[in-house]
Amino acid sequence: LMDDKVRNVQDIHPLTDSPILATIPAEKSDHAVMPMPDLEGHGRNAEAYRELRTNLRYLGMRCRLRSMLVTSSVKGEGKSVTSINLASTLARSGRRVLLIDADLRAPSLHRHLTLQSEAGLTTVLLGEAALDDVVQPVELDGLSVLTTGPAPPNPSELLDSDQMTLLKAATARYDTLIVDSAPLLAVADRTALTQRVSGTLMVVGSGRVRRPHLAQALRKLEIVQLPILGIVLNRVPRRGLSAYSEPYGVPAESARNLAGVSHSGRRARTMTSAPDSSTSTSSVPGPSERKRTS
Repeated sequence: LMDDKVRNVQDIHPLTDSPILATIPAEKSDHAVMPMPDLEGHGRNAEAYRELRTNLRYLGMRCRLRSMLVTSSVKGEGKSVTSINLASTLARSGRRVLLIDADLRAPSLHRHLTLQSEAGLTTVLLGEAALDDVVQPVELDGLSVLTTGPAPPNPSELLDSDQMTLLKAATARYDTLIVDSAPLLAVADRTALTQRVSGTLMVVGSGRVRRPHLAQALRKLEIVQLPILGIVLNRVPRRGLSAYSEPYGVPAESARNLAGVSHSGRRARTMTSAPDSSTSTSSVPGPSERKRTS
């Protein structure tokens, strides 16, 4: 039988013109996952997330990028771990980051980060608590987390409620919002969430999703006219890793994506990141940062 699973960037090329922002090596275990321990290290995973941060910074120079949805086509592609590590990487560069678990049916951030979830996003949406009362700090300075809270009987309706304007209010207190959402082909929640963020980061698990399913997920995003910021090819086998990526120059397509240009049937590009500086203030645009004291 023909293998139609997405395994490398060549498999993504025919499906979208969205840039490949990073290629993330597979972890030894899908269970023992924590935020990147050393952003300044030279391990492949640390370098991959620095590359992702730098490429998002480049996109942020062209568009007021304050919030992003992190999603995937199907479950098991690693979107939640990607959300955690991206949030950690941005916080280490001096950003004030709020990581939100909006996967109301299958939340996982509280387990990965060992946080409570008795109160969280759903508590705020139901008017039972203020945002500041349920946001939880983690050990990493600059990073805060909003877990899901109690599971609601009507996740789609709750995410589509007027109370989701809390995302806009949160941008006054944080430089960047990262919203971890359910897989696109699992539920209909994305129609509501995509109207409240600047763009989508699409996580594609190597060997985890079929090409027709990825194409279907990309079409769903195109229908709601939400720019795809780029693709993260995730969980790439470490053996032969170089074969999974093929660097190009920074593409013009990325700027057009932020303007909402159609993505279907176009060739994907792999962005080559510029030299990174964790002290740069030109990353994801936001309010003037206040110097932190430990």
